[in-house]
Amino acid sequence: MTQLAERRREHLAERQTHEAANAAQQRELEALRAEQKTLQQTLAELEREAARSREAAEQAAQTIQAAQVQARRAEQDMARVREEAATAQARLDMLRRMQEEGTGLYAGTRAVLSAAREGHLRSASSPIRFRLRPNWRRR
Repeated sequence: MTQLAERRREHLAERQTHEAANAAQQRELEALRAEQKTLQQTLAELEREAARSREAAEQAAQTIQAAQVQARRAEQDMARVREEAATAQARLDMLRRMQEEGTGLYAGTRAVLSAAREGHLRSASSPIRFRLRPNWRRR
């Protein structure tokens, strides 16, 4: 019987060893499941954050595109205004030249105005027709 009792004790010891190992594995499994749950929650939060970031990036891209369109329109408007200013300046220069040259005036009137500009005459600084009838316009 001693052999049988010895075997029983060995079996009991082996069983206790297996149960202890099994309990340790169960604790490790529970810890891994808890870690898995935490990781899944973290992953879900990161996915939500990534979705928000993608949405913000799309909105930023739309804002940039709208700003670029607005900038192109402003550049076109500026080019148009510059062209109009250049046209107006050219017209003003032409009108000044015409005034200085006396374009549209009789030769005698031009001669009198030229002499007045050169200081040969006094008080004859504008065409006489404008002195006589200031609202007169050439037809």
